[in-house]
Amino acid sequence: KELLKTSLKNGKFEKEISRSLKEKVIMQENIKGFVVGIEKALVKRCCELLGLEKRAGRLITGFEKVSSALKNKTLGFLIEADDASLDGADKLKNLAQYHKGQVSFTNVLSRNELSTALGKENVVHVGILLRGISTRMKEEALRLTSFRGKSVQELGSKI
Repeated sequence: KELLKTSLKNGKFEKEISRSLKEKVIMQENIKGFVVGIEKALVKRCCELLGLEKRAGRLITGFEKVSSALKNKTLGFLIEADDASLDGADKLKNLAQYHKGQVSFTNVLSRNELSTALGKENVVHVGILLRGISTRMKEEALRLTSFRGKSVQELGSKI
């Protein structure tokens, strides 16, 4: 996000876009709106992919279901709401490390964003099962995570 803001402020981004489109593009007037628009598009893409995972039957929600999947080593990707309590999130992360499963973790989406994406209220813990796990979902989450200045963690080690 900061790199994009810097590129927009010093005119490099504007110059490259103008060159590739072969016409003059002026972005200096609405830099903040442009950055916010990119973030919204990244969030929308992650939410759409969560919906696809849900329809494919590879997505589970709730602390108990996610912890059960971790214990059974069937979870591949763990998403926590960024406003989740530290206690619940830490328990799941520790469980993933204890059972030595290869689980990716991020907390890039808010409780509201997760709830809206899945059509449920108060969604905090989301897990995507290993069987046929979408690498696209991981890629998009990583893209949004990087944009928001957070990180995706690999928990545990390969079995």
